[in-house]
Amino acid sequence: MKIIKYLIVFVLILILVYYFTLKEIRIYRVNPYVGFTEGQSADWAYGDQIKEFSSDKPFYAEIKVDAIACKKKFIGKKVNVYSDIKYENCDIELSDGHYYWQTKKKGRVKHLFKVVAIDEEFAEQIVDRQEGNVFIYKITPKGKGKIEITVKFDGLKVINNIPIRKTVYFNEDSDSNDDLVVYR
Repeated sequence: MKIIKYLIVFVLILILVYYFTLKEIRIYRVNPYVGFTEGQSADWAYGDQIKEFSSDKPFYAEIKVDAIACKKKFIGKKVNVYSDIKYENCDIELSDGHYYWQTKKKGRVKHLFKVVAIDEEFAEQIVDRQEGNVFIYKITPKGKGKIEITVKFDGLKVINNIPIRKTVYFNEDSDSNDDLVVYR
């Protein structure tokens, strides 16, 4: 009889834990984008299909993340976005955006960003993303090499928690992407 009472209490505790915590864990959906450009003009066009750049001039990587709140009470809250950048034979610096912490080792830099969640109803109407949701890196090649950018999110809070990864190579004899036109 005592065992049954303990079992009932245990089940009730599990139900309460589920109700107050696990029920609302996945509360955001994210729309990530990683693009690259040489950015030589005022109307920079970032492309996500670019795979190669010339090593004789800098280029830029742009990370955009829209976090969409699945419930109205989470609008305006912040979602963690992690960038993990592995690079060879180049210098890299964050030129736009604010990070909460950074770790830097030879050939690797990691950042934690916070992205403000927006309303699901208005997500499609937003043309210009919020300034805090865009992060731009300047990459200065020093010869032949590559850069790999991986973007991850809060594991338990994001419904579509699939990391996005993009790799770009820079070669000494690569053609320039000055004439690149990207339509979005």
